[in-house]
Amino acid sequence: MAAAAVDFMHHTVASGTTFRVMTLIDISSRECLAAIARKSFTGADVATVLGEVGRRRQALPEKIRADNGTECTSKALDCWAY
Repeated sequence: MAAAAVDFMHHTVASGTTFRVMTLIDISSRECLAAIARKSFTGADVATVLGEVGRRRQALPEKIRADNGTECTSKALDCWAY
C-alpha cells in the first residue's frame, strides 16, 4: 500500500449524543480500510487501528495523509510511526 488517508467525521444524533467516525482510505484504490465509530479518539486509538489494518493486509502504508487534529499530532502516533 503506497499511501493512506486518515480523516474524522463528527455527527450529532437527534438525542444530542455526539460521535466521531475515523475513516482510513487507501488513496490508490479508494478502498475503505477502516471505518470506526466512537465518542472520541486518541492518538493511541489511531495507532491501534493503523496497526490492526497493517497486520490484516500484511503491509503498512508508506505515507499517511492526515489533518492536524490532535489525534494525528500526538506522541503516541509518532511513536507508532517510528
